[in-house]
Formats: sequence, structure tokens, C-alpha cells
Amino acid sequence: MPNGNMTRPTIDLDATQQRRVNRLVKRAQENEKIPRAEIFLSDQVVSALDGQKILLQSFDKERVLALLPFAKNVFVMACPRCLAKEDLETFSKLVSSNLIMPILVAPYSYFPGDLRNLIHAHDHISAYEYDFYRYTQITTNNPNMLCAHCVEERHKEIVAKIKRNKETKTFKRYLERTVTNLDPCVAPDYELLDAFEAAVQDRTTERARQLADFSAVLASARDAQVFGAPLLVPDDHLEMLAAYKIPQTNALSALSIELRELIIDGLGLKIPADMPIDQYIGLVKDIQPEIQNITKELLPNSKPDTNGAVSLRSVFNSMRTINRDIERISRSTRYLLLDTAVSAVRNNKDILAGVLTASALGLAGGAVACATGAAGGLAATIMKRTGRLKSSPALARLGQAIHRDLEPVLNKLIAAYVGSTEITIQVMSTRNQISEAYSVSAKPSNQRTKFESNRKK
Repeated sequence: MPNGNMTRPTIDLDATQQRRVNRLVKRAQENEKIPRAEIFLSDQVVSALDGQKILLQSFDKERVLALLPFAKNVFVMACPRCLAKEDLETFSKLVSSNLIMPILVAPYSYFPGDLRNLIHAHDHISAYEYDFYRYTQITTNNPNMLCAHCVEERHKEIVAKIKRNKETKTFKRYLERTVTNLDPCVAPDYELLDAFEAAVQDRTTERARQLADFSAVLASARDAQVFGAPLLVPDDHLEMLAAYKIPQTNALSALSIELRELIIDGLGLKIPADMPIDQYIGLVKDIQPEIQNITKELLPNSKPDTNGAVSLRSVFNSMRTINRDIERISRSTRYLLLDTAVSAVRNNKDILAGVLTASALGLAGGAVACATGAAGGLAATIMKRTGRLKSSPALARLGQAIHRDLEPVLNKLIAAYVGSTEITIQVMSTRNQISEAYSVSAKPSNQRTKFESNRKK
């Protein structure tokens, strides 16, 4: 009889992925072009690489949360050493909610067991897939690759010139970091290695540190190029990257993310970062399509300037036009009357879902015939009291989904009624959603609403 305390054998994820990728390496060495669908196990990763995406080099909680609303796909480099303990819960919830896709830069075994199991069960890129894809993309698309053996010899030459003193370990650490970041090396990298050798000869550790930091920026730029993502680097590094002729270094790509953040801030659509993470995730999923549509509408309308970059003047003017229109119609009697009627649907999403569900299941009888009463909650309230319809988290989620489908129709009707544009009404509607969600999150859990108190009386 088997021992009851024996644990089930587990799959060695690292060995499995490594064997699979090694087979791809052999095929690539025979000059076979490997399709993406064979490199990555996740179909969602393959699909995301063809769509709009953002690539972050590390998990910076504030940065990630700020970018989520207008990014359809967010790839985040995941390093077991860089993930702070206080960020693990947020990171895990974002992964399980499919709002971010981790790119592992270390084997699975380097990550804590619970986190490793979570990542493996969701869309991600393994360290083996990442290394293979990155290497093949850089070497295939760059005609000026350097011989790996020559780079290794150059590395040894510089190490030999580092004198044995108190600065030895510092120089070697910066050099190792630089060479690792440059792999695989292209022609301009020799200039960086020459500059590092000069820093060694001058015994300037600060210059060596700066070169190591720049090699990290260069690695980020190459990652952006490999994944076809916007380049997120400080402006003062863009000029240094010019020699590498990376497409993502043009002004338009460099500004694309910043402009989206500018639009969100300027239109009052920024989600407060102090919301509980569960509510933040729910809100992001609700408004993400609206935010993406708003930024998409404004950016093409921004005419390029003489340098080919998006004109900030055009962006500001588009935002001012929307904000002025919002100020005008928010005082309109027509808008106030219509908004009051539409609020019945917006503020009773779970009841609306309940009524539609009850109708589909034959539970509502003739109550649903009165659409206004049903949307206002009358029919659903009656059914709840008789025990024929009960509220639940699932019903609330269904209500959110129905509301997302109804919102474009409601916005179109309101825009026509008050003489405005759909994009303006969409901004107003999204503002209201953010405000309402934040108000709920700020309310103490033991605080009852006025309606709840009166009902219990």
C-alpha cells in the first residue's frame, strides 16, 4: 500500500521548457524560421504581440497601475530579486486578473512556490522563451552583429587591465553588468566597451557606473524593439541611443505613452492609486475600453509638427474643447433631466441584470413589461421580497457586463439629445464611474447607506 504521506511527483517546469526550447534552437541553427506560435506556449501571448502593448522592465506598482487603463496588453519583466515582498499581493492579483503578463528573466525555480504556481497557471513568457525569442529577433534583424567570441576576448582584455586595488570588485561588477546587458552585441557596442576601458585606465568608477546604467537602457531599447512596444526611457538617453538606429527611438514612439497619460490627467480620468487593489482591478476592467477609445480618438486628431512628432498644441486643444463642452452641457437642463433618467440604469446594474435574468428564466411574470419600473428597481425589489430573485456577486458581475454593452448606446443618445459629441459624453460617463467607484472604496465597510438604514426600520 502506498504511503499516505507521499507527495505527488511534480513536473519540472524548467527542465520541460528548456528541452522544448533547445529543440527550437537546433532548428534555428539550421536556418529554419520558427513561428511565434511554436516559441510561446500561451496563445494569448502570441495574440498580444501582434496588438497594442506596453513593456515594463520591472514591476513598479505605481507605474503599472497608472498604465493599466489605456494599455490593452501589459508585459512586465519579473525578476525574483526585484519583486518586493510588499508588492507580491498586488502583482499576484494583477496576474490572476489577466491584466499583466509576466516575462520571467530567471528560471521558475528561482520564484517562491506559490508565486511560481500562479504564474505558470496564467499567461506568461518563460525565461527560456524570452531568451530564445530575443536572441533570434536581434540577430535576424540586425546585419551588424558582432562575433560572440571576439566580444568575449575583448571582455578578457578589459578585465586584465583592471588593477588590483580597492576598486577592483567595483569595476568588475560594472563590466560584467555591461557585457551581460549588451548580449548579443551589435557593432556600436564596441564603442561602449572602448569607453569602459578608458574608465578603467582613468580609474573613474563613476564613469564605469554610468556606462553600466546606459547598457541597461540599451537593453531596454532592444527589448522594446524585439516586442514592438513603445520605448519608455528618459529623454536624456534618447540622444545616446541614436547611434543604434532603433526605430522606437523616434519622437512619436517616445511620446506615445506620455501623451496618453497626459490625456488621462487632462480629462480627469486618472484612477486614484489609493483604492483597494481588488476594486482598482474591477474598475480598470470596466473602463479600460472607454479609456482606450478616448485616447485613440484624440491622438489621430493631433496633427504632426514639422519634426513628425505629435503636436502638443493639438493635444491640448482637443482636451480643452472636450472640457469646455463638458462644462457647458453639465449645466444644461436637458442633460440633467436625461441623466436622471439614465441613472436608473447606471446605478442599478445588478437589478437590471436580475430582471433580465428573471425574464429569461420565466420568473418575472408580467413585471418586466414595465421597463421603467424594472430599471428603477421596482419589479426586482418585489421579486427579491418574494424570494424569487436573490442578489449575488455573480449577478453584480453580469450587471457590469450588460452595462458595458449598453453604455455606448446611452452615450450616443445623450450626445444627440444635448447637442454634443459621443467622445465628450464618454469622458463624462467614465469620470462618473471613477468617482462612484472611489466613493464606494472610501466608505467604511460598517457604514450603511441611508437607503439601507431606512429599509431596516
